[in-house]
Amino acid sequence: LNASYRDAPSRLNEATNYARSSTIGGGISIASNIGTNIDFTLATNLSLSNVKNTLMATSDNKYFNQNSSARVNWIFLKNFVANVDFNYIGNQGLTSTESLNYTMLNAGLGYKFLKKNAGEVRLQAFDLLNDNKAITRVQADNYWEDVTTNVLNRYFMLIFTYKIG
Repeated sequence: LNASYRDAPSRLNEATNYARSSTIGGGISIASNIGTNIDFTLATNLSLSNVKNTLMATSDNKYFNQNSSARVNWIFLKNFVANVDFNYIGNQGLTSTESLNYTMLNAGLGYKFLKKNAGEVRLQAFDLLNDNKAITRVQADNYWEDVTTNVLNRYFMLIFTYKIG
């Protein structure tokens, strides 16, 4: 659980504006190693923010953020490793006209080999749904801004890993 309150003064045309923001939120995570060959994690974090200004009511805002995820790793047929991770990012109350909710789905399949499985070759797929938007909110004393960052969308990578030791 978390909570915060901020009362930030700023000067605006010879007057003082107070941007008063409060945020409450919380999260929960459940993780398990079902056995030596499979593990998973489920998690969600939620937050609700409210911003009020003493001079600039047009900059008042309420917004809600959600970040939920699921991850599974599975070792099968002795040397094969599969992994899937899913993330949902939800934003409500932000100002952009485009959809602010998005999902990320990554998956991989690998093969472990060499002595003590020190080597691994893996084909990893990133952003399989091609939906990543990378949106963040910047809040300053007298304004807030929604920032969408350019990101690398769906791509695949062949990875070789060697563990020393």
